[in-house]
Amino acid sequence: MAKGLDYSFGRPNLDTVKQRGYSFVARYLAVDGGSKLITKTEADQIRAHGLGLVLVYEQYAGRAKEGRAAGKADGQTALMQARSVGFPDIRPVYFAVDYDATGTDQAAIDEYLRGAADSIGANRVGVYGSYTVVERCFTNGSARFFWQTYAWSAGKISTHTHILQYSNGQTVGGASVDLNESKQADFGAWGIPALVPAPAPVPAPVVQPATRLSVAQQWAIDQGIMTPPVD
Repeated sequence: MAKGLDYSFGRPNLDTVKQRGYSFVARYLAVDGGSKLITKTEADQIRAHGLGLVLVYEQYAGRAKEGRAAGKADGQTALMQARSVGFPDIRPVYFAVDYDATGTDQAAIDEYLRGAADSIGANRVGVYGSYTVVERCFTNGSARFFWQTYAWSAGKISTHTHILQYSNGQTVGGASVDLNESKQADFGAWGIPALVPAPAPVPAPVVQPATRLSVAQQWAIDQGIMTPPVD
């Protein structure tokens, strides 16, 4: 399990972040996000401190309700901005559903995420949202990576979650941040290699006990009348 932070407008001291045992940070992409957007300089600093980088796209809370065309446009923006900071094309981008989404919103959310997939590829689409959003997106196949917030989740944690955001509005390194932890070996970070499971131990060979020969059997073997093994 890796500990991480996400933050928008604050900029924590990365030396402190590292010293406090955090190993990744999540930062923002958006078509118009002002100073909350990650820059190439910041991405380089994060990696220089040995921290993994997760990217999330969020324009505003209800954007995912706007369907496939919105998702395709946001996916194109996310792809362009991610590449501009050096983020590899093989790593996922999370798209935020940052409100208490109801079941009636889900069809539009799925279409939004499928629109994003049109731009960046289905295997790169992640979603940020509540327990029910994660569960529905997994069931419907509209995302491959899942970042669950404790907000609107009623204490439940999805078994499909890659990252869990478990506390908001904390101070680390002189800035306001949200606290996260990974729940799976590969949770989409750039710069942290996915853990490779240790190989299963090879069982020791079973040594069969030596056959105990009678005097007559041993005599027959010595005379060349019988050869081992002797029944």
